[in-house]
Amino acid sequence: MTSDDAGGRPPNHSTISIQVESPDGGAKVSSPYEPASRGPMRGPREKLQEIGEHLTEVGTTTLTDLIVTPALCFAEAMD
Repeated sequence: MTSDDAGGRPPNHSTISIQVESPDGGAKVSSPYEPASRGPMRGPREKLQEIGEHLTEVGTTTLTDLIVTPALCFAEAMD
């Protein structure tokens, strides 16, 4: 650890945040993803499914189709 670490914790290079915003700027959902090896959080598929379900509720299924698939590929590549 270095003195640059916030709060004396090692830097967390394994956490990414996936943010999806509707074209009109109305729906904005952000979901952190942390690999299972670092804790009990859900994996990328579950997180992205949650984002997709929220966007479906606000009527942005097309946006979900365009964003979630590439985001899922990125999240799995980071794992």
